[in-house]
Amino acid sequence: MLKRRGDSQVKLIDFGLSRLIPPGHTVKDMVGTPEFVAPEVVNYEALSPATDMWALGVVTYILLSGGSPFLGDTRDETFCNITGVNYHFTDR
Repeated sequence: MLKRRGDSQVKLIDFGLSRLIPPGHTVKDMVGTPEFVAPEVVNYEALSPATDMWALGVVTYILLSGGSPFLGDTRDETFCNITGVNYHFTDR
């Protein structure tokens, strides 16, 4: 969200679901807008900072392309699009 027209400061908003997670604590919750959730959210696996990086990647994709990479016609179709692909990331 831009504060003023022509302003270069960007404000991040909507932290209504945010919380601090103590070290060593595991969180497994199904929350968030379907098209932005990571595969581990859909699969009820432990959440981590990588979960937030996934959402940031989706936002970046939308900003650069103008389209959502996983959005389906229904919530379930969106979840299938997110979990139905084999992702291979190499360590660098």
